[in-house]
Amino acid sequence: MDPTMFTDPNVVIKLGRELQKRVGLLPVVEVHAFHLDSQPGQIVRMLRVQPQSYSEIARVVRAARTMKLTVRACGERTGGDIGIYGTPSTVLVDCGLLADSPRLEFVNVRRKGDDEEIPGLRVLACVGINELVQFQINNRIEIAQSVETASIWGTVVGAVTSSAPGIVGPCSNAQGGCLSDEVIGIRIVDCHGDLIQYSSKEELSAALSTLGVLGIVYDITLRYTPLSLTRVDYRFLKWSNLLDMDNSILRKSIEEKLFTELIYLPYNSCDLEEQDIVELPEWSAEQDEVILRTGKHLGEAVNPGADDPSVVDSCPRQLVYLIDQVFGPEPKEFITQISKTPWLLGRAHHHLRCRFQPEPSQIQYTPWAINALGKIAEPIRTLRFTMETDKDLKEFAEAMKVVFELLEDLARGGRRYHKNYSINLGLRVHFTGRTKTGRLLGVGFDSGEDQYNTNILAHFTFVGITSPGPSTLWTRAANHTTNVLLRSIPRCMPQWRSEWYGITELVKRFQDALCKQIEPLKKLVELADRDGVFLNELMASILYPEPTFYQKLYQSQRNDALYAVIQDTACLVF
Repeated sequence: MDPTMFTDPNVVIKLGRELQKRVGLLPVVEVHAFHLDSQPGQIVRMLRVQPQSYSEIARVVRAARTMKLTVRACGERTGGDIGIYGTPSTVLVDCGLLADSPRLEFVNVRRKGDDEEIPGLRVLACVGINELVQFQINNRIEIAQSVETASIWGTVVGAVTSSAPGIVGPCSNAQGGCLSDEVIGIRIVDCHGDLIQYSSKEELSAALSTLGVLGIVYDITLRYTPLSLTRVDYRFLKWSNLLDMDNSILRKSIEEKLFTELIYLPYNSCDLEEQDIVELPEWSAEQDEVILRTGKHLGEAVNPGADDPSVVDSCPRQLVYLIDQVFGPEPKEFITQISKTPWLLGRAHHHLRCRFQPEPSQIQYTPWAINALGKIAEPIRTLRFTMETDKDLKEFAEAMKVVFELLEDLARGGRRYHKNYSINLGLRVHFTGRTKTGRLLGVGFDSGEDQYNTNILAHFTFVGITSPGPSTLWTRAANHTTNVLLRSIPRCMPQWRSEWYGITELVKRFQDALCKQIEPLKKLVELADRDGVFLNELMASILYPEPTFYQKLYQSQRNDALYAVIQDTACLVF
C-alpha cells in the first residue's frame, strides 16, 4: 500500500467514520491533528477517542481490531515524536477524561503466589500528578518516588509506562530508580477488550515500563507508607568545587540524603549589563554556580486529629520556579530577545539565590519536597538522558566536562553554526538507584543477578522555552546535544519521555541496550497481543528484528481493510 495516501486528510476522515459505525454512539471518534516538534512543517493526522469508562475503552479496542488498526494510548503531552505513537492508521486512546469512580482508592492486593494482602493505593489512568500529590497530603501517606522529574505535566500512569525515573536516591525506602518500581498491581485492557490484572513479581517486572505494548493501562496500584517530613537544603556552589574529586560533597549527599538534585542556569558567573551579548570570550561553565538541592527524612509526621487544620497547613508547599513569577525575567523575553539570553539567565539565577540563600533550609511534607518543580505554562522543549556512573562519580565528572564543552560550543557559535541559546532554561540533574522494572531505560536495570553492583544513575534534563510550533534553533541544538552526549558519554541513553533526534541511531542504541532484558516482555506480548494490535512500527523494530508470522498477517489484513475503506466499499469484518 502506498504510504503517501495518508497525506490526504480525507483518508483519515473515512477511517474515522467507519470506526465510529463499529464503536457506536460513544466515545466520539475524531480526527486529531498535531505538529511534530522535531520535524518542522509536518502535520500528522490520527484518529483519537476520549473514553469516559472502561466499557468505552473496550468498545474502541474491539472495533479497531476488526479494522486491523493499531491502537495506542496517549496523554496530554502527545506530539513529541510520531514514532512513539504511530502512523495515520493508528487510533489514539486518551484516558484523560475517564469518569469512572473512585479515581483514587485504598485497596488490599493479594499478589499471585503470595498469601498475604498488601495495602496499596489504586490510581486511575486519568489521575494527574498534582492530584496524586495532594491526595497524599490529605490522607497522610506518601509514595516513595516523585511522579515526574521535568515538569508536572502528564499523568501518573504515563510516568510508569515510560520508565520516567524518580528523584529518590539509593538511601531511601524506594524499591528502585523509577515510579514503576513502586507498583504492586496493574490492570490493562488487552486486545480483546478484557481487563487483565498483573500482580506477581515476575509479571510486574515484565509488564511495567512498556509504553503500552500490552494494551491500554486502566489503573495501577502503588505501594505507600505513612506521611513523613523532609528537610530540604539549598547550597550554591561552583561546579569546579562540586566536581573536585577531593571534595566529597556530592558523593556523601547521594549516599546519605533522601534525594539529591542539581539545578543549573548557565552564564551566572558573567558580569553582564542589560544589552545584546556579542561575545562571551572569558565565560567558563565550570566557574558558574549550581544549586545543590537535597532532602533528608525527619521521620514520620506527627498525626494530629482529623479536624486539625494544620494537617495540610503546617508545612506550606514550596515550589521551585526556574523563572521567578514576580520579578521575572518574562518568559517571552527568551524568545523576543534571544541575544540577551545570558543576561536573562543571570537574572533568573540571581532571583533563585535571593530566595533560597537567606533561608537555605525548609521543612516540608515529603510528597511536596520530592515533587517541587513549579509548572511552566509556556511552550517548553526537553531533552532527557540517563547515564550509569560509578559510586565515586568519576564518570559523572567526566560527563559534565562534555556537557560544559557542549554549552560553551553552542554559546560561541561553534560547529559551523551561529550562537545558539535554545537551551535557555539550563540543566537539571538528579540521581537515583538502579531500577528493578524500568526496562525501557536502557541502562541501570537491576535483574537481581548483580546484587553487588553499586552503580547509580544520573538523569540529565535539558530544558528550553521556544515559540509555539517547530523551532530551527532548537532542532539544531537538540541534534547537536543528542549526538555529542551519545557519542561521548559511555553508558548514556535517551529517555522515552524526551524529544527524539536521529531516530535511526537511537533505535539501534535501544536494540543493543535492550536485547537481553526485553525477553520477558516479549513473552508477555506473545500471550497478550499476538497480532501486534498495540505494537507500532517503532516498538516493533526495537522488540523484534523480524516481524512474527502473526504480526505480518495482521499487517496484511490491515492493508486490505484500509483499502476497502478508502475505496468507499463495504468494509470487511475479520
